[in-house]
Amino acid sequence: MKRAGYQLWLVQNGYTPISWRPMPSIGKGVYEIKIKYKGEYRIIYAVSIKDAVHVLEAFRKKTQKTPQQVIDLARKRLQEALNEQANI
Repeated sequence: MKRAGYQLWLVQNGYTPISWRPMPSIGKGVYEIKIKYKGEYRIIYAVSIKDAVHVLEAFRKKTQKTPQQVIDLARKRLQEALNEQANI
């Protein structure tokens, strides 16, 4: 989807995505991009790891609240990225 790619391009180049919010429940430096295109989509990403954008999860949002399994998976992937950084 071009819209998602463009939003991530903005983040990679130091710009703010069009529609976003912080996700402190997942971790420090974690944000969610909101995309409306034939439904609601979300991209959860972290930028504070080695000056890189780490996409932790992307999904189609079907309910008001972010599903707990999505939050848990994003936390796990964030921890894996942080552990990898510590080992470099």
